[in-house]
Amino acid sequence: MSEKFYKVFSVTSIVLVILLIPFSLHPNINNNLTLNAVLVKVLGGNPDLAAMRYKVKSKDGEIYQLSRLANPEFEFELENFAGSGELSGFGRSEYTALLSQEIPTGNKRSLSVRIAKVEKTISELMINKKGADLLLEAKKKFYELYFLQEKIALKRKQISQIENFKLQIHKRVRAGKTSPLELSRIKIYLLRCKTDLKSAVSEFYSTGVYLASLWGEDSFSYKSVVTENSEWEQFTINEEMNKISDLNPDLAIMKKEIQHHEEELRLEKAIKIPNISISGGIKHHSEIGLTAFTAGISIPVPLFDKNKGGVSTAGYLVDKAVAELKAEVLRIRSELTAKFRTLKTELGNTKIYKNEIIPESEKTFKIISEAYAMGRSDYLDVIDVYDSVYEINEEYIQSIRDRRIELAEIERLNGRILSITINRSENEK
Repeated sequence: MSEKFYKVFSVTSIVLVILLIPFSLHPNINNNLTLNAVLVKVLGGNPDLAAMRYKVKSKDGEIYQLSRLANPEFEFELENFAGSGELSGFGRSEYTALLSQEIPTGNKRSLSVRIAKVEKTISELMINKKGADLLLEAKKKFYELYFLQEKIALKRKQISQIENFKLQIHKRVRAGKTSPLELSRIKIYLLRCKTDLKSAVSEFYSTGVYLASLWGEDSFSYKSVVTENSEWEQFTINEEMNKISDLNPDLAIMKKEIQHHEEELRLEKAIKIPNISISGGIKHHSEIGLTAFTAGISIPVPLFDKNKGGVSTAGYLVDKAVAELKAEVLRIRSELTAKFRTLKTELGNTKIYKNEIIPESEKTFKIISEAYAMGRSDYLDVIDVYDSVYEINEEYIQSIRDRRIELAEIERLNGRILSITINRSENEK
């Protein structure tokens, strides 16, 4: 992609964030947090990104400074004064006033400016890279929050079921149909479940605080995270995800670094051409009262230093950058292919959980509950089924979380995480 594209993309991202921040910060009646709001908050409020933007702005001053010629030098020389004999006083003194200017040759000044401009573009691309990393981290934490939220709801449902089961046991104990020991056991089991629930709630808010730190805050004031079922449980994948897009920030930076080294090589070659210094001024003879103009030119003679070392070093750095780019492309392609295959395989397993394992476990739960009510099953059998049903459902939502994170990691690898579309209406809810 062209340098112009990356500049436009970077500026567009900043403008987009500025326009949408008011919507993401607007008080939400339900105090819910959407993924779109998270992404806007992170891009607009992360302090590291803010610092990097200041660095980009500082490059403008450097570019301007490099475009300026060096200041001319003024030289004044006074001779034959305040000596002895005929040279006493200033009667035979001579003075020379010169103004000299060094003129860079070989297009050095414009090359230096071009190098600085490439460095500015690299700094802009570094913002994109940091933004991509932050978006990935934010998505991971958001999906972790959603998983914990689902886990909390699942644990509360389990506790409610156990509470009902405890009432059944209590009735059976009063009727003399079962031992009071079962009632003690179910109370202990219930307390353990409530302890697990408290731990999950605590982990939810701890994860929320970490997520809030990504947008520059140290507290998390949201009660829940929300997303539509289609966004959480249904996945849309295609073979295009297995290809590296031109938006990949890591490769974009490496390509610009190659250009940077190429410009430096051109500058090192230009350094072989010596700069010229020109001077002009006046020379005054006090004894005869005459003044004359003087002019000169100075050119270093490159007999001993032809900057071969600088040219050689710059050339090898170009080759090194090209080789590193090839290696990085291969690494990304390999990792992208592996993650894409894993995602496709695991999505199949997730569907098996939803369509087969969970319905069968719920069927088993219903059967065992009815059997216990009729006195045809043992207490321990019921508890085993309760545990099994809960574990299966937790494994299912954990599987969805893992698939969501894998998909985000694929988007980060192929670069498409930077092409996110912020849904404005979501932030207006």
